Amino acid sequence: MRDLQMQKRYMHQFMRKPKLMTICAYVSQVNKLNSYLPLFPAFANGQGMANNKLLKLFEFVVPNKWKKQFNLQGFNPSEQTIQAFVEFCEHLEVTEDLFSSTHVADNRMNSKGNSKSPNPSSGSKWTPKPTGGGTKRKEDKWCPWHETSLMT
Repeated sequence: MRDLQMQKRYMHQFMRKPKLMTICAYVSQVNKLNSYLPLFPAFANGQGMANNKLLKLFEFVVPNKWKKQFNLQGFNPSEQTIQAFVEFCEHLEVTEDLFSSTHVADNRMNSKGNSKSPNPSSGSKWTPKPTGGGTKRKEDKWCPWHETSLMT
């Protein structure tokens, strides 16, 4: 009996959806684990995780961005079925993938300074990387325009 309680507690408190795993794959894996619960010793009918508890677990493991979207769009996961929850989260995954593929790559380039020209809309001017007051050796100098060492 104690083992079953420990497993259910672990599932509630420590399980997280990996960032690269889709919600559909995660729900499938959790359902698989739930189907193994009757194999624990001293299992009685009704001791497995019910659908409403699984739904609470799924709601807990999704990213906070998605939880904000639940509130913004008036979606209450506790009033839905698991299938409706998965479909809603799949829509969020698709929109997140589309957004990140079109916007995040540009932001990363600008934030790392990999862009060849300064961003005119940001109002910032290009400044060379400080050399440390001339105390560094010549081979340590870096050209941000050519992204190479000045030592040739």
